[in-house]
Amino acid sequence: MKLSLAAVCLFLSLASARVASSRSTSRRVAIRTPLYSTSGRYNGGVQGVTGTGAAAAVGAAAAVPSGGGGGGGGGGGGGGGGGGGKYKCPPGFMQVAFNSDVNNQPNMAGRWQTLQAHGVAGWLGFTMGKVPAFGTSQLPLMLDATHTQEAVNLIKSENVPYLGVFNEPDFAWKVAPITGDQAIPAFKTLIAAGTKTQFLSPGLAFPESNFLDLLFADPQVSSAIKIISLHVYGPDVNKAITKIQSVITRYPGRRIWVTEISPASDPAMACQLSPQQTQDWMDKVVAFCVGTGVVDRFYWNGAEYRPYDPANPSNCNPSLTDFNGGPTPLLKFYQSLCG
Repeated sequence: MKLSLAAVCLFLSLASARVASSRSTSRRVAIRTPLYSTSGRYNGGVQGVTGTGAAAAVGAAAAVPSGGGGGGGGGGGGGGGGGGGKYKCPPGFMQVAFNSDVNNQPNMAGRWQTLQAHGVAGWLGFTMGKVPAFGTSQLPLMLDATHTQEAVNLIKSENVPYLGVFNEPDFAWKVAPITGDQAIPAFKTLIAAGTKTQFLSPGLAFPESNFLDLLFADPQVSSAIKIISLHVYGPDVNKAITKIQSVITRYPGRRIWVTEISPASDPAMACQLSPQQTQDWMDKVVAFCVGTGVVDRFYWNGAEYRPYDPANPSNCNPSLTDFNGGPTPLLKFYQSLCG
């Protein structure tokens, strides 16, 4: 089965570029390719997957046995946890993000079937538009406030269990960055639609900032957002874990969806992890997330074939499928973690 013309048009509809800015942490230049994109960021630190500190939490998480589902989150095409994997992942835990120009890769429908066959429950891309070949397992995403009415129309006309609201509004992608209080009007408009859709918080590049504090200062908006979305990148696994833990600690009582994650996004991040180290990185972060009991979904950023160092494709490669849509060793390893 091949993608319809309409689906291909969807994939090609959002071509753009964004230039990373330098803040308190190192950043990179990120090129958004049609429909999907990487939005990785480098948080510094020593490359590798060993160390102390936050990684100590992994030990306790790794003790969680497999077998049966757990946790919340719901939705998303079935599978993706609760099977015979290494960890007792919540139902729907195993998710993916698509990022590349589909014109460069064949058989996207078959690629999605490969992912599903290996336990992936659902996907997200940088669109609210549907991709029929991918079924109903999509997390639609409202990129910014200019799409608010489109989002209202969607949630009022269809059954949309969850909606991502804003993609890295703190990172100046496509539009000027905004602060948390500036996101309040869009959320109020969505809430006023009166649907049962659950709204995710903005997926932040810097969740350690005060963005969510400013957003949650509005009682109505704070009450409506039960799920915090965050993005995590960087080859230092301890820093990745610390970033997730800090959000859990600061906002108790809310569920967590890690809606973009991998150890790197492009060669500019200078990630030097070998394939085995990349698996170790994934293993430790999945173990930690499952062990928290509050992380319900985990969107690995690498659903398609996308080596970040073309000269050395095995270097820090997050790809779950190869160029032709078949499973990579990393996808098989991902499946082994949750079953």
